[in-house]
Amino acid sequence: MRIPVSLVRELQRHKQIDGFTNDYDALCTRDANGKSYANTIAGCMDIAYSLNELDIPYCIIGGLAVAFHVHQTNHKEFLDWRGTQDIDILVNKKSAECVLKSAGYEFRHFLPNMPGSLNGVYEYAKDENGESLSLGLRETVHDRHNSDIAKKLLRSATSIDLYSVPVRVPMIRDLVAMKRHANRPKDRSDIKLLKTFYPGVKV
Repeated sequence: MRIPVSLVRELQRHKQIDGFTNDYDALCTRDANGKSYANTIAGCMDIAYSLNELDIPYCIIGGLAVAFHVHQTNHKEFLDWRGTQDIDILVNKKSAECVLKSAGYEFRHFLPNMPGSLNGVYEYAKDENGESLSLGLRETVHDRHNSDIAKKLLRSATSIDLYSVPVRVPMIRDLVAMKRHANRPKDRSDIKLLKTFYPGVKV
């Protein structure tokens, strides 16, 4: 998949293009899942950059948020992480539609009653050269008490510098709580990983 031109220019501006492309290539040669992971990272960074430029509140959630936190403390573990093919994002749909359309994403369908979301998930996809990226847009997120915590997450999200591109993600304690609520095997594995690198975090 072609790395978006706007992302390449931003990385070049901050002299981060070599580091990013080296890691991108390393992931692509790791295995098939590594290639998907590399493309998902690039796609997420491109969207985050555009949302930042337009000052649109958002928060990257799910597996990528785990990977980006790990990136802050252990770069090798970030590259070796299990990977994901999905970009999960909490953002106002109407505000983000222009960014998604510009990035080449098309709305596919709405999935009601999805775990972790009170009003379901809007699924988008981007197909390019036989490869695809999927994006799940949530406007609400619920906690174990079944209350909407979207505003809290957007307000408390922290910014992580990823190859010079700021990407907004939940704070560790909120991310662990969300993973604990989902409680799938991969979520439990992610919690263990986060606690390894952030042992002082209380949830």
